[in-house]
Amino acid sequence: MKLFHFSKPFAGLIKPSTRYVLATLGLLTCFSLLFYANWLHRVRRANNNFQSGQYEVALADYRVAQQRIPSAIAALPGFRLPLRETLLKQVQIFYLQRNFDRGLELLQGLTDHYAFLEADPQYHQWYANVLFQHTLLQEEPDALLDGFYATLREYQKALELDPSNWDARYNYEFVKRILTDEERDGQQKLELLIKEMREKRRRDEQQLPPDKRG
Repeated sequence: MKLFHFSKPFAGLIKPSTRYVLATLGLLTCFSLLFYANWLHRVRRANNNFQSGQYEVALADYRVAQQRIPSAIAALPGFRLPLRETLLKQVQIFYLQRNFDRGLELLQGLTDHYAFLEADPQYHQWYANVLFQHTLLQEEPDALLDGFYATLREYQKALELDPSNWDARYNYEFVKRILTDEERDGQQKLELLIKEMREKRRRDEQQLPPDKRG
């Protein structure tokens, strides 16, 4: 079956080389549309698995969806929003699984390949969320303070991009209060607060099903 057919009078006006180029462009367009539809289907399937709590299955599909889109075209219309969701959902899965090391590792490399995320408030909010939890794992006082200051900066970036983000604002004020208390009352109060937050996190983890624990 011919994909393209020109009437004889019209075909006579077009050079054979031109007809070849047009046919090739038509085939490339068809293949591109099929690829895009298949890619979107994988992202939607991953979203469905995420919503149903099948995190590992969703994570596998998100990774494939990410790998199939070169960073050079990631910001183009039609790709940017689904890819953004694909990337941030991976971060959310690591957060829900309490796997903060992997979440932080992923976040630290994203803007090198997807520069548009620098202007995304949700990216900075999730960066701060993961960084805060990762900081609680640190034992050295200097590492704790450095982590909290870095967390505060990420929440501040999220608020600069979206001042109406009340979750980011609440978390920003919470972390800021931690640092203010440390400056006023010293290291001992900070250590007590960290201990309390770590105990709360352990209680939360114990309530998770074994397959969803980090």
